[in-house]
Amino acid sequence: MKKLATAMSIGLAIGVCQQALAQASVEKGKSVSIEIPVDSDTACNIEVTRGGEKTNVSVDPKSKKGVYEFAGRELGEETIRWEGKMKFRGLKTLGACRGDGSIKVVTTESAEAIEAAKQAQKAEEEAKQAKAAMDAQAARLAELEAKLKAAEAEAAKTPEQKAEEARIAAEAKAYAEAKVAAEMKAAAEEKALAEARAAAEAKAAAEARAAAEAKAAEEAKAAELARAAEEKAKNDLLNHVFSKKWEVVGMPCNLNGGTYQIFSNRLKIGWNMAAGGNLNPETGNNARFSFQVLDGKTFRHVMTIYSGGNNLVTRAIGSPNARVSYSVDEYTLIDKNTMRKKVVDQRKMNFDLMMKGIYREDYGPDRGKVRTIKACK
Repeated sequence: MKKLATAMSIGLAIGVCQQALAQASVEKGKSVSIEIPVDSDTACNIEVTRGGEKTNVSVDPKSKKGVYEFAGRELGEETIRWEGKMKFRGLKTLGACRGDGSIKVVTTESAEAIEAAKQAQKAEEEAKQAKAAMDAQAARLAELEAKLKAAEAEAAKTPEQKAEEARIAAEAKAYAEAKVAAEMKAAAEEKALAEARAAAEAKAAAEARAAAEAKAAEEAKAAELARAAEEKAKNDLLNHVFSKKWEVVGMPCNLNGGTYQIFSNRLKIGWNMAAGGNLNPETGNNARFSFQVLDGKTFRHVMTIYSGGNNLVTRAIGSPNARVSYSVDEYTLIDKNTMRKKVVDQRKMNFDLMMKGIYREDYGPDRGKVRTIKACK
């Protein structure tokens, strides 16, 4: 069984004020992909036009090519064109690629449909041959019947009894021959009809199979687009949060020249606070953090600080790998300037016991608390 989706890579060079013309072939109901190489060191966009349909195709600067997938529609020839055009999407706007081009696409009948048509034509030809043979046989019988009647007429001069017996015999023979001929004709017509029906059913099955495969391919493509949209929403969420300054425990952002908090993958623990207009020095302890995006509105900031990097704590505990603090804060974006913060987990080392050389973690006082924080204006 041939797969419905057929991948075809066609390299088409595109330059400024140049147009490349190539040709491709696709079977009706099946898919084909063209790869359009573009000489660009940055991501850019081309607009592909097919009839009245326009599609944006992004060009990856690593592979230096864009991929456009389409399916064969009506039989015949058509021309697909493209040109560099800007794609507007806020901060993710893509500039236009240089150049333009086109490809001539010929849509042909599928192999399954062609085979079904051949089978139907073969059945029709066989039916015609069978009918011709039976017509010839009927003509021969008619000729024999005429000769028999002539012989009967000639024998009419014999006694009446003999003539009657000859007549009855001739009629019985004619009836038997006609019956055999009719049965042979009916059998041939039934065979031709059965073969035509089988060919039609084969064609219908091939079309149904092609439709099912096309539907499966479309559903797979829709699922992939949904996954990409979800991933984009998650990235957009973090980028939005990283782009703003946020108030600290209800204090105004302009307090003492600037009091606020920020989030960033570039910070040592993914978070820092400013006081007096300046960011606080980042911890000298060993630390690690992660941002875990749960959906397009919610993410978690997970942070762990270790004794390593702090000589006092390391000496007291006797290990640079002791956990000094651990926190899991969950943030939900209510609107562009408001987040709800829930302290899912908060643990801190007991410093009084630490000074005695004893290590113990206690839950922090904010564990389980929920508060709302606003973006600085």
